[in-house]
Amino acid sequence: MKPGRFVTPSVSEGPGGAGGAQTLPSRPLAHARGDIISAVLESGNRVRFTAVGDSMYPFIRSGQRLVVEAVDPRALRRGDVVLARLERGLTAHRIVEIEKRHGEVISITTRGDNCDLEDPPFPPAQLLGRINPSRWRNLVTIIALAARWVRRTR
Repeated sequence: MKPGRFVTPSVSEGPGGAGGAQTLPSRPLAHARGDIISAVLESGNRVRFTAVGDSMYPFIRSGQRLVVEAVDPRALRRGDVVLARLERGLTAHRIVEIEKRHGEVISITTRGDNCDLEDPPFPPAQLLGRINPSRWRNLVTIIALAARWVRRTR
C-alpha cells in the first residue's frame, strides 16, 4: 500500500432517502465510480470519499470523510463497516452476518446503523473494501472510558 495516495469520489444519498443508505445518485455514475474504486484498491492504494446520508448515523455522519482499504473477505468480521456495490449503488454499511462454507465466504449481510431492515445478502465479488477501522478503535476507547467515568461520578 502506498500511504497518502487517494482517489476521492463523493458518495451521496440515493432515491430511498435516509433508509436508502450512503449511495451514489445514479446507477451509471455509481457503476463507473465502483469500477474506479475497485481498480484503485486493486492497485494497492486506499480510496477516500465523503459520505452523504444518515443511514449510518451516528457512527458515520453526513459530510464525513472515510477511507476504504482493500480487504480479503475471509478477514472480515461481524461489526466491520464495508463498502459494497449493491443493487441500489455503492453502500457503506455494517456487517451483521457472514455466511461461510468450507472456510470461504459465501455471502455477506449488512445493515445501516440507523436502519431497521438488513440489506439483501451479497456475494464477496460485490465487496469493494472495508472502511479503515483504526480511527474508530480510538473512538470506542474514548467512549468506554467516558462511560466508566460517568458511572464513578454517580
